Amino acid sequence: MDLCRGHSPNEFLKKVGVGFGARDMTHDGSHEAKQAVVEKSKLEEKAVAASRMKPAVPTETFAESAWAFRVRTRRRFPTAR
Repeated sequence: MDLCRGHSPNEFLKKVGVGFGARDMTHDGSHEAKQAVVEKSKLEEKAVAASRMKPAVPTETFAESAWAFRVRTRRRFPTAR
């Protein structure tokens, strides 16, 4: 390996093809941001489509849910006098 022969690490990295210096990352960053927006919108479309496929069916009525709450918590509901 060239590092053992007294060469600096930067020289070795340049030899194997690692680039050094300033690079404008604005284009890359904006491209990644646009891709993220597109992917997010696709996921939202899938979620909306999935929610449309399953109709919302209530599993119990209000009275049943109130009774279940009372049984779980062992509370009495106040009665009107």
